[in-house]
Amino acid sequence: MRNPIEQRFRRHNPTVQAIAALEGLFFNKRGLDGMRMLRRADAFERGDLFPQHARQRKSAGANGLTVHDYSTGATLAEATTEARIVEREVIPQNVKKRASRIGVDYMSRAVHLNSCVRHMKFSLLPPKSDNLVHAMSVTTTLRNLSIAIALSAAIVYAQTPEQKLIASAADALGGKARIQSIKTIVIEGGGSSPNMGQNPTPDAPLPLWKVTEFKRTLDLTNGRMRVEQHRVAQFPFALATDVRQNQSIDGDVAWNTNPDGKTQRAGGAAPEDRRIDMLDNPVVIIRATLDPAVKLSNLRKRKGQQLVDLTTPQGDKLTLAIDASTHLPTSVEWMTSSDNLGDIVNTTTFSDYETVDGVKLPKHYLSKIDFRNWVSGDLQVSKNAVDGTIPDLAAPAAVKAATVQPPPPTNVTAESVGKGVWWLAGSGGHRSVVFEFDDHLTLFEAPASEARSKAVIDKARTLVPGKPLTEVIVSHHHFDHTGGLRTAVAEGLTVITEKGNEAFFKEMVARKATLHPDELARNPKPLKVKLVDDELVLKDKSQEVDLYHVKNNIHSPLLLMAWLPQQKIFVQGDLYDAAWTQHPWGDNYQENLTLRHIDFDKDVPIHGRIQTRAEELAAIAATKK
Repeated sequence: MRNPIEQRFRRHNPTVQAIAALEGLFFNKRGLDGMRMLRRADAFERGDLFPQHARQRKSAGANGLTVHDYSTGATLAEATTEARIVEREVIPQNVKKRASRIGVDYMSRAVHLNSCVRHMKFSLLPPKSDNLVHAMSVTTTLRNLSIAIALSAAIVYAQTPEQKLIASAADALGGKARIQSIKTIVIEGGGSSPNMGQNPTPDAPLPLWKVTEFKRTLDLTNGRMRVEQHRVAQFPFALATDVRQNQSIDGDVAWNTNPDGKTQRAGGAAPEDRRIDMLDNPVVIIRATLDPAVKLSNLRKRKGQQLVDLTTPQGDKLTLAIDASTHLPTSVEWMTSSDNLGDIVNTTTFSDYETVDGVKLPKHYLSKIDFRNWVSGDLQVSKNAVDGTIPDLAAPAAVKAATVQPPPPTNVTAESVGKGVWWLAGSGGHRSVVFEFDDHLTLFEAPASEARSKAVIDKARTLVPGKPLTEVIVSHHHFDHTGGLRTAVAEGLTVITEKGNEAFFKEMVARKATLHPDELARNPKPLKVKLVDDELVLKDKSQEVDLYHVKNNIHSPLLLMAWLPQQKIFVQGDLYDAAWTQHPWGDNYQENLTLRHIDFDKDVPIHGRIQTRAEELAAIAATKK
């Protein structure tokens, strides 16, 4: 329990608290009682203590300074900075170590700091700052240094191991005071942004967007950020291949700005994602962790690094890694949730540091996820700028006033397109198809997400009462077509797919989902597969569905398509979409139809609308003109 003297200290304003603490540090250790400390603190507050420096105290007070170095009128922060300069640039290393050791002994064994000071020999004193007395004698300098060392030692002594780690990182980056004084950072450069989950085959490299222009503008004072980038696809793509993006956040308000200047508020996970994106920078995250409101825990070691977990006041959780020798931040990790992969650990590493205006900033950011060591982003910085002029990043009034729209409800419609064949459409951009056999139903595609696929499965089970849904055909491994794979497994469906997808699907299904437990996490079941090599015929008295491996397709070489010869119905995903602006593999599409002797009356697609073959041929030809 606190004694009455301590309680009185804590009731005083910050100036009295600080001076009382200092007087206690210097005088109480020499046997003076707490009341004398308090009286001296009160005298300082009235201006009766150290009258020879009243002018400096008044000047400091006029400038809004509340805590003073009672010997010089400088702020304690300035005294500490002065001490660090002298300690770093003047004192020989062996003396520095001994001084540090004696300082710690002073704190723990009541050894007077003068014994520490006596071991410090100065041949040169660095210039004083404007707020310090320029004609300061060596004795006065030593006294200031003693005060600063004692204060620093008192602070360090009270720090947790996690706080000490953060403090060491702050010093390595340029110092706590410098980091906290930064108002803006602008990062410019270029690199690559992989198209996640869209590689041609599961084992192929991810296709890349080349980022020709990148600019991240950070307003640290107001908690705002804008990211602008120009991306050009380095792979065949059916939609726009030259894209400009402009994404912003102001506090908890996230929004996008179109190339025409129109803005749209972004909901869902956008605010959280962009808050974490702001912390994806060593200076910004260290600055954030200096806030006492940030919770630090679980200090540990890993391969030459020290790791600490942190939780922000908004509830965002990250893990910061700091190099044990340089004390520079090396990476930051955080977890997100995916319908395809469950829990995802995202890691951004920082390297190739440079010093800009007294602050160390990396010139290389490399982001990965913990699935097949996939790179999710690679940024090479061409320019770091600190405290330069930036535009106003405040959210426009119209954006702030806009209502964050919740995701539209998942709606699934069922349209009969043939005997025992239903097209499941409705909301969203993905469709599925149901085939009826003698004693069961088969679904073609469990796409997009858990919510979409669960709604599709539930709808399919209502189509023919008494007939179970037992299997699902997954056309290929791309993430927009496997968003419901884990759901289908949890529902007990056998997965029919091209044989080259098996290992990939096993990995997807085996992953944990703890951040947002999905149906598979709540109802674990094993993956059951039926594999297709070149073709597989599903046939009984009621129905025939021929599954074919699409040959030589540049978009997805392991793609499956379905042909119902009795009804001349064709089903495909990603061979054709009426909404595409171009058809890079349009010729391959026609070649595979010819190879398999398919001449359909209607294409019932996973993307787009139902069309005849003549309509599709005309659309493909039009994009070639």
